[in-house]
Amino acid sequence: ELVNPQAGVLITSDQKPLYARLVRDIFAGRAMHSRISGRRRRTIENPLFPINHCLAMLRDGLSRLVRKNWAHAKLAERLERHLWIWICYRNYVRWRTNNTPGETAAMAFGVEQRPWSVEGLLRWNPLVAF
Repeated sequence: ELVNPQAGVLITSDQKPLYARLVRDIFAGRAMHSRISGRRRRTIENPLFPINHCLAMLRDGLSRLVRKNWAHAKLAERLERHLWIWICYRNYVRWRTNNTPGETAAMAFGVEQRPWSVEGLLRWNPLVAF
């Protein structure tokens, strides 16, 4: 529902057959699907590298997703809240790379002018902000 019907969407995934069916069923012809071999070298040149790297960071950063841990998610609502905190931290507080010190993803995207502090993030109330 967020995709403009007139705009083309390109979805890149590995060659798992399920993904082709999901793209076809969910986007009903409004998306092109590019499939990359999962056997390809896992280097920065691999088109799947950014999403695989982001998901690895997500699993590492959210204790509720760590296996064999008492902190695993027992309630979906708490996992969702923890996930939103991590997303905000990653985009508004954490620097994108060591080569761009002080620049967050939100700054690179033009949404924010300066990085947030952890304290500012935890104090932020979206109901008051908008």
